[in-house]
Amino acid sequence: VTILWGAVGYSFVFAKGTPILGGLTHMFLRGVDSAPNTNYSYWVSHNVFAMYQMMFAIITPALIIGAIAERMRYLAVLVFVAAWMLVVYFPLAHMVWGIDGLMNGVWNSAAVVKSIDFAGGTVVHMSSGWSA
Repeated sequence: VTILWGAVGYSFVFAKGTPILGGLTHMFLRGVDSAPNTNYSYWVSHNVFAMYQMMFAIITPALIIGAIAERMRYLAVLVFVAAWMLVVYFPLAHMVWGIDGLMNGVWNSAAVVKSIDFAGGTVVHMSSGWSA
């Protein structure tokens, strides 16, 4: 999960892109340094913000794995988690938390669904619960 997050996940979630998925401007954490990402915070450094958000990216598949523990082979779990992150988590996280996300009622005035999700209820708990 951490490798996938650093390679494309952070960029897919927090870079500007489409209302469904972010772009690749931060691919392999390019441009993620100690300067703040002013789209999300004026005082938290970009790299600390990326690490904090990675915590949610780690916890979410762990919740799913708790439901399937010892029922799937380890390789199958790894493949499932990688595919699930790309197909479900990254797009949903961008839609809810991304600066131009489809459901970001906090920063995107053009959002179709005006959701406000600071604690991860939609992105973490609902998506992992339904997927488990």
